[in-house]
Amino acid sequence: MFEISLDFGSHISYNVGILNLIRKGKNEMAQKTEIYELTPNNGRKSFYGKANVIVIGGRRYLRSYDTIIGCVDENGVMHRYSDYHSHTTGCHVKSFFADSNAFWKLPLEKCPKVTVTL
Repeated sequence: MFEISLDFGSHISYNVGILNLIRKGKNEMAQKTEIYELTPNNGRKSFYGKANVIVIGGRRYLRSYDTIIGCVDENGVMHRYSDYHSHTTGCHVKSFFADSNAFWKLPLEKCPKVTVTL
């Protein structure tokens, strides 16, 4: 057993690393952390892997492309970690957050560091 420290500030290495672990059949990570594809609510069939929800310890993080956009914590409070967004990321946000307009008005926060045990 070993630990990986995940810094959402370096989102590319985090996301690619976790998804690659799961793709390689490392079920230990899949059991500790839930990652699933975001379901569109705008009539599309799928976001085709461009948007994921990562659940770690009660927090649900939205990953759009290779960026952690924000999360909903254990108390249902929204947190925003990214300022820039494309049209498609905007669609991801609308599908993930109940009130996407309120989400974009939130102050920017620094992404937290999370440790996941494998």
